[in-house]
Amino acid sequence: MSNKTINEFKKLLPKHAVSLQIIHNDHKDIFLSVSEWDSDNHLYEWVSSAERCMAIELDEVWAIQVYPDTKNGFYSYCASSLEALINYVNEEH
Repeated sequence: MSNKTINEFKKLLPKHAVSLQIIHNDHKDIFLSVSEWDSDNHLYEWVSSAERCMAIELDEVWAIQVYPDTKNGFYSYCASSLEALINYVNEEH
């Protein structure tokens, strides 16, 4: 992968002084549907109810957890696509 590609990717990510984690389809690791996973999800907020419905339909979840300034505060969201997730986070934060 070229440095140009890496730099372009970094520009898409939200600012974070501490850490950032992106997770794809965590529900499949534990053999759950998106709906089942969501019923026990207390960490991630859906970017919209439409994204939640689409995630259930597609059986796809992209999630992000960001510690923007300190290790004591973070935000976390999920969506049906990486594009929807990154767009939302960059608009909101």
